[in-house]
Amino acid sequence: MGDNKLMDMVLLPNWMPLLNMMDVALYQPFDMVKVTYQLTQQGYESGVAERILKNYGIPGFYKGLSAGLLKEAIYSPTKLGSMMIWNKLTEASDGKPVPLCHTYMGLLTASAIGTFVGCPADLAMIRKQANATLHYKHAFLADEGIFSYWKGAVPTVARSMALELGIIAVYYPSVKFFKEDCGLESSDYLLAADVASLSVAAVCSAPFDYVKTQMQTMQPDAFGKYPYTGPIDCAKKVLKSGGPKQFYRGIGPYIFRSFPQAALTVAILRDLRKVKRQN
Repeated sequence: MGDNKLMDMVLLPNWMPLLNMMDVALYQPFDMVKVTYQLTQQGYESGVAERILKNYGIPGFYKGLSAGLLKEAIYSPTKLGSMMIWNKLTEASDGKPVPLCHTYMGLLTASAIGTFVGCPADLAMIRKQANATLHYKHAFLADEGIFSYWKGAVPTVARSMALELGIIAVYYPSVKFFKEDCGLESSDYLLAADVASLSVAAVCSAPFDYVKTQMQTMQPDAFGKYPYTGPIDCAKKVLKSGGPKQFYRGIGPYIFRSFPQAALTVAILRDLRKVKRQN
């Protein structure tokens, strides 16, 4: 049970929002580089990081942090609450364990709900990060209306679900591989499995992440017309102009942000399990 990431969410629900917010503070610099790189047409991640450092200093890497923390403060409790409701609705009345596929479906559904509710904060974070490139005066444009708060909601939700699928598909096989085949100790194989699953999840979700960034930051032209009519139109135009590789701009920092996130998660959950066993 100590290896079961799903059980961590059940046993430690009160700690997960705080843990996820700490994750945000750790990976925000990588996310800032990723978003900036997604909004530029040329150059490499290292050049983007140097430009941010030169123009804004260290604080430049933390643009949008407050909105990112707000997003996580909304997303995590909503996801956990949705998961608890799902568990109540799907629990077997005869005492038999709930099929694992039901739990997976619950995770995907809860993730989608949490992401949708947190879309306004996510939009604010992306626009604050994009401010150096697009020069927004405010996170939300006054003439866009209330629905602007959910601009890019479809690819944002799709990205969240792709992340969950990537983690689900890779985490347990990775635990088995690093534990049994490689003979790693508990903390080591959990960390390795976390990094592997988060990295694969990043690759799976990168195209949705790229489209969501373009949708959330698009601005109207002089005639009030937006460059994309929707996520599918955006994907088609990106594919036509830059090919499949365009969807993976910023993939470097997107993957590398998994490393501190995984290390913090494993370390804190390990200590919380010890405290829980002692109590």
